[in-house]
Amino acid sequence: MSKNYAIVQLSPELECARSALDLVLSLASLDQSVQLIMLDNAWMSLQSELLKRYGMLELLDAEPILIASDFEPQLDNDDIEFEWTAKRDLNALLLNFAEVITCN
Repeated sequence: MSKNYAIVQLSPELECARSALDLVLSLASLDQSVQLIMLDNAWMSLQSELLKRYGMLELLDAEPILIASDFEPQLDNDDIEFEWTAKRDLNALLLNFAEVITCN
């Protein structure tokens, strides 16, 4: 039986982004239900050298990236699938996951 996981990325720093993305890709490759959640300005890592690796999420049927911030981000790249939610709604959403892991 598989669990559903939320991986919460707290920072746009490459080390944090790489750790969160590696974990999401690993779980998705094992057919686990997983969603990457980027908090506040962590979404800026979507415009980094990791861009191609973020594209792998779609190949593995992972949930779209969820960006939780006060304002909807304006990404320069339309190739990355993401959803936006207001930061104030995040706690209620996290209740839907069996496991929540933070990467900072």
